[in-house]
Amino acid sequence: LLFDGADFQTFRKTIEKWYGVNIEVRGTAPDNWNIRARYQRAALPHVMEDVSFNKNIKFQIEDKTVFITF
Repeated sequence: LLFDGADFQTFRKTIEKWYGVNIEVRGTAPDNWNIRARYQRAALPHVMEDVSFNKNIKFQIEDKTVFITF
């Protein structure tokens, strides 16, 4: 799993496809949101914890839905 300057929509679609989840967004992602990260065999909670720390967002995972709050 590689993000090389991905905007939020790219990040969202990649996570949904990779982990088979739906992402529901509360609030609005900043226009300048981008992420550079690489994960190898990482569990979804680990990825989301890392992203939430680096991007100052909140997340909650319930079954097959990830809620992201900006």
